Amino acid sequence: MVFLCYAIMAGLAGLLLIAWGPMWFGTHLPGLPYGRAALIHILGALFVAAACFAAAMVGVDDPVARYRALAWAAAAHFILCAVVDVERHVILLEWIPEWVTAVPMLAFLILSFAWWQARIDEHGSIGVLTTLFGKESSQTPRQLRSAYERQIREAAGQEERHRLARDLHDAIKQQICVVQTAAATVEAR
Repeated sequence: MVFLCYAIMAGLAGLLLIAWGPMWFGTHLPGLPYGRAALIHILGALFVAAACFAAAMVGVDDPVARYRALAWAAAAHFILCAVVDVERHVILLEWIPEWVTAVPMLAFLILSFAWWQARIDEHGSIGVLTTLFGKESSQTPRQLRSAYERQIREAAGQEERHRLARDLHDAIKQQICVVQTAAATVEAR
């Protein structure tokens, strides 16, 4: 759920920056014509790349891999926040507003909270996952997979029992037929 929300928001933000970012923030830097537009397009492409990563993580069934991906995504956003803040203070002070560093910091805090909520127990499996909205999932994919495999084994065992019962029924039926034929033959003599 966290990765899906992140993918949607980052993808939309990236596409908006690529399409209309230079119109909103301007195109020129001092001494670099269209330099600001290039930086805005690069930033939009980074947002889209992050959205593609998050969209790919939505399809991962392994809870341990998702847990690790949450940790790495949170760390990446913390580093991004630090780099943007340093760049804003040192180089690009005149055109990057202060709230720009708050966006990766907010993403870092949300991803860290989701990572903290999804604890891994001593067996390497994720416990009960809590979403940002307080909804808890009842079973992990590993538990669902083992329940499915148990159902398949039970169905296969039941099928084998039915096959053996049919074979036994046919064998008994043939024996009764042989006894009836032998009795009819003895009676006819």
